[in-house]
Amino acid sequence: MKYSKLLYILYGDSLSDILNILNQSVYVTDYITEDKNSIVVHTGFTFLTHKQKKIDLLYDFKNETIIRQVRNDGFAIPQINGMFATKGDDNYFNYFCDIVLTEIVEEKDEESTFYHLKNPYTYLNINKINEITVIDKEKNNEITYTSFKISSNGILIKEIPLQKELEDIIFFDGDLFKKYISDDEYYQEEDDDDDYDDDDYDDDYHDYDRDTFNALTDGQLGDYDDFGGDIDDVMTWLGRD
Repeated sequence: MKYSKLLYILYGDSLSDILNILNQSVYVTDYITEDKNSIVVHTGFTFLTHKQKKIDLLYDFKNETIIRQVRNDGFAIPQINGMFATKGDDNYFNYFCDIVLTEIVEEKDEESTFYHLKNPYTYLNINKINEITVIDKEKNNEITYTSFKISSNGILIKEIPLQKELEDIIFFDGDLFKKYISDDEYYQEEDDDDDYDDDDYDDDYHDYDRDTFNALTDGQLGDYDDFGGDIDDVMTWLGRD
């Protein structure tokens, strides 16, 4: 999966699509590559599990692999979409370069724009990053970005936030990611299923005794509501009992 497509899903509104991405991801200690040219970036996307663990999602451009790792807020790379990351001896991507990816051509990852991040360490341990300042060394100037840009044929077609934390809490059973449903939500759903109005029953109820009474008496015993007996009395009146 190309990086642009991945960002469309992660920063989109479909939780089912996001869960599909999470279930495609590889845990960081299980991700082994000997490719020294591999480029791994932070997607800027994080989510919280039902065990209150915050998870980072990373992306390897060379292998088009989605990598997940527990975020260590005391020692973690800046949560910036496109931030370059490197793996340490502990097999976690807890080190970062001062290089950040700021723009990509849709479906063409090789045509990307990279800059050096100005004062990169100032972004450490910051939960909310609304903008970044990069240095264009070729033009010797600074550029401020408030979003990650996706273009096509030289035209800007989408701006993606620099970061996102998923609002939904995610349940993980060791094999599968899915939306976490708390006990309160679970029992509320059961209560909703059991909560019927009287009108619901009225809509389903049909008075067959009335139909039988009307068919047998043809109005000779008056209105059903005024009749004091039951169907057995009607049968006696008809001489059939």
